[in-house]
Amino acid sequence: MSDATGPPLFTVLIPTMNRPALVKDAIASVLRQSCDDFEVVVSDNSTDPEAREELSRFVAGLDRRVRL
Repeated sequence: MSDATGPPLFTVLIPTMNRPALVKDAIASVLRQSCDDFEVVVSDNSTDPEAREELSRFVAGLDRRVRL
């Protein structure tokens, strides 16, 4: 992000439902970009508690720019 108090330049929204492997790939792809002034917001509409937990654990260990 450009500075500690300002908003990011842009937001990447990733909707998902019961596909933790695919959303992990999508998140990883965004994080590989050369621009780093962004945030990633994942909209987890999972109906499977195991898929939701898997995604939560994955996001917890990631970059601070990624949130559910």
